[in-house]
Amino acid sequence: MSFKYVIFCPYFGKLPVHFNLWLISCEYNSKFKFIIFTDDNTSYVLPKNVEIIRLSFADFVKKVQKKFNFKIALIKPYKLCDFKPTYGYLFEEYLNGCQYWGYCDLDLIFGDIESFLPNDDYDKISYLGHLCLMKNTKEIRESFMLNNPNSKIDFKDILSAPINFGFDEIGDYGINNLLVYHNFKIFNYEKYIADINCLSKRLTMVRLIDGKFKKEKKKMVFSFEKGKIFNYSINSKELIEKKEYAYIHFQKRKMSNKISNKCSKFIITYEDFINFEKIDIDFIKKCQPSKINVNILYLKIKLKAVKNKLNRFFVIKKLIVGKKI
Repeated sequence: MSFKYVIFCPYFGKLPVHFNLWLISCEYNSKFKFIIFTDDNTSYVLPKNVEIIRLSFADFVKKVQKKFNFKIALIKPYKLCDFKPTYGYLFEEYLNGCQYWGYCDLDLIFGDIESFLPNDDYDKISYLGHLCLMKNTKEIRESFMLNNPNSKIDFKDILSAPINFGFDEIGDYGINNLLVYHNFKIFNYEKYIADINCLSKRLTMVRLIDGKFKKEKKKMVFSFEKGKIFNYSINSKELIEKKEYAYIHFQKRKMSNKISNKCSKFIITYEDFINFEKIDIDFIKKCQPSKINVNILYLKIKLKAVKNKLNRFFVIKKLIVGKKI
């Protein structure tokens, strides 16, 4: 069976507790094929458009290494973020004539992905790395190899160093700036997604506007309803506003899953997935966290990110100095 879109998701370690719900959201996106590489042997009933390829992380690294004539530094799964723009090149045998290939994370639930895609022709859809589509042409599959004179490092430097550069999202060396420099078109898909701030207990959406993330602070819950993601929020007039999104991304958020069976509707709060029920103002208010709204666990994540940023700075500086010698 051929698909219009093919999405790759390597994931090593225990699959998340909401994976059954992630699968449900995949099933409704029937034009998309989702391929997961994992070492988790848990048995799942898979939709027709989801394929799980089971292999160890070591074997996966060997598979990737065969595509490069230099030594890669894929030591830990987190480093996979830097390899995302290479997936069309790495896994070309799985594309089967699709129009777009891409990559995604598992800390999200899909809505109706295609209904928010552009009608015009774009080379890359989305600037962010939790869901991204790229045109299935040789030129785009190998675009990560292009040179950007504005950057002091290239893809070989990035893939052969063990730290995370954020090649899929950031930096003058990143895939976005690389494509822009070579006049490829990128579509801003971010305006259609519900990207949740991981530093707040409350569900707080953040939007990428002019290169900066801005917060949207309202009392809210989300729902998955037969393949669609909705946000229910309380506005300043104490009225409920309902808006549809392409998907919800609850990055690094610790969630519990109270839904074990397959279902077509469920609710997403700041901390769990629960059975669907009537959503009114009282229900939304009941689903809010305590007044202490700073999530200590995620502050640790922020500190880790700052540490990685500093490490990245010194590694890049070392690489630049090495090239001058």
